[in-house]
Amino acid sequence: MKHTTPKGHTVITQRIDPVPDPWFGQRVWALTAGLRRRGLAGTGTMLVVTCEAHDADRAVATSAAERTGLRVTQLDPASAELVTALETRPTVVLACREGSARVAATRVPCRIFGDHPGMAWWRLLELAHADGAA
Repeated sequence: MKHTTPKGHTVITQRIDPVPDPWFGQRVWALTAGLRRRGLAGTGTMLVVTCEAHDADRAVATSAAERTGLRVTQLDPASAELVTALETRPTVVLACREGSARVAATRVPCRIFGDHPGMAWWRLLELAHADGAA
């Protein structure tokens, strides 16, 4: 787009969309397989706790949950609703580093894949089942 500043200078701007994750489909497939192999497919709820910096991870988790038949609830780690959402006993929680720390701080027991000491690592769940994703 071409703009003219109040001082008469011409400025050309271009909107640059973020590059889509080339591994998105493979990550979704791998996470779906990981959830199924852990017996987490079917009915229930997946709580996805991710910050804006992990939007791609949120999209992967949401797509995988939908493929496994889980309902999805998404929250930002800073959400005031986090404790309430955890107390509803979701089938599984997937969380980014920031989300993992906030979930751990609530001390509400849950089955979680995240990125925090004492938690099963979310990425490992994907990587362990990525062999057939290609």
